[in-house]
Amino acid sequence: MGKEARILHGLQDKNILIVFFVLILLLFVSCNRGHHQAMLIRLQQWDALLEEQPQDIKDSLLTLNFHGLSRANQAYYGLLKTISDDKTYTDFTSDSLINNVQSYFNRHRKGSDNHIRSLAYQGIVRYQMGNADSIAFTPMKEGE
Repeated sequence: MGKEARILHGLQDKNILIVFFVLILLLFVSCNRGHHQAMLIRLQQWDALLEEQPQDIKDSLLTLNFHGLSRANQAYYGLLKTISDDKTYTDFTSDSLINNVQSYFNRHRKGSDNHIRSLAYQGIVRYQMGNADSIAFTPMKEGE
């Protein structure tokens, strides 16, 4: 085999490897997309039950691996956790979760129902933490 033939053969091997890795990557991405969609549906189902069964939803949320969720599902999870904590009379010691949720929805789904809900609960959490000044009411005003 001549030098040129070996070079061509080597390039073909590299191209086959590249195509193989791209296919594996696409398979991984498509499987993840399906998982994220299934998780979104589960969160939506829990959201529908949140008013009637806040403690059950709070317990269900604890079974999830937060870090295994997509960023969108992490924001939705955070919103549901904040609401379920409020409805089960949990004392809020920090507003960082709802701040992160509101920030995500503000950047990616501004004006959506969940964005407006996040603004309302940002105000509620701040108020419950003892911020009775404008910092608690600003998010609610923005949600209007």
